[in-house]
Amino acid sequence: MSIKSHGNFKVLRNIRTEHPNYIAETTETYEFSFHEINNQELKIEIRKFSFRVNGSSVKLGIAAKVIQEYSKILCPLLFTVSEDSIELCNYKDIMERISTRNEKLRLMPEYFIEGNLDKGGDIDQYAIIESMKDHFIGLAQKDGKQMAKYYLPLSFLKMAVFCTQKSENDIVYEFPWSINLFDYEILWKGKKHFDPVLNEVTYNGEVMESEEISKIVNKMAMGFESALKIKIKQDPIVSSIKHKVEFLNETGGFDFSETNIQIDIRNFYKHRETIYISAINKKQSHE
Repeated sequence: MSIKSHGNFKVLRNIRTEHPNYIAETTETYEFSFHEINNQELKIEIRKFSFRVNGSSVKLGIAAKVIQEYSKILCPLLFTVSEDSIELCNYKDIMERISTRNEKLRLMPEYFIEGNLDKGGDIDQYAIIESMKDHFIGLAQKDGKQMAKYYLPLSFLKMAVFCTQKSENDIVYEFPWSINLFDYEILWKGKKHFDPVLNEVTYNGEVMESEEISKIVNKMAMGFESALKIKIKQDPIVSSIKHKVEFLNETGGFDFSETNIQIDIRNFYKHRETIYISAINKKQSHE
């Protein structure tokens, strides 16, 4: 069996979104590696995941802090990805880690909320801890689609594989990417070009508007206009996706890539996303 290793990578991903009365910025960092078993199957490992909200890892609400506590013990995440399925290989280990962390969190008063069960209410002081535990256990299933949605979107994996490849010709490509405002996978289209002098790949694209996106945008615009009493312009969607990938030398493997994604929807929503991927070691093949 021929196994092609793409090596180990460090990732930094920053997302900033803006819409009326709301600005959010998150930064994720982690390491991952992936190996091609054959043309239809990949093995992926995610390690050292962490995140920050609005540039701070300290001044978070209780819920965000608890999410971070559970996130710390998820890794390593081991996935097998084939053409039509994704499996979380170590889901039993992850469930055990979540249960162990849950027991520790229930002993830490800084994560409690003021309960009212003793007064006939329905709120328990462990409500946030237990809610987050249930959420992560829901992610840690053998069918790895839910866990991958949060930590290894297939569109991201496709981009990572795409970035490690050179080409001497222009390649027209389609590129799916989720935008968190409407939890919808938007299709980008563009061209990829390899520059043999600079030994780098660049590729640019833009959103392909569809009737479904227009319906979602119109519905949201009406909601903002009604709730906030503002006027939403009928401007078109403005978007761009730009990548630059650098290689070590003429025959060397992938070294570094930078991706910038921008989307402006009329005058009520802006999305900015920057992703840096750097190689920890060169990719190699072995039989």
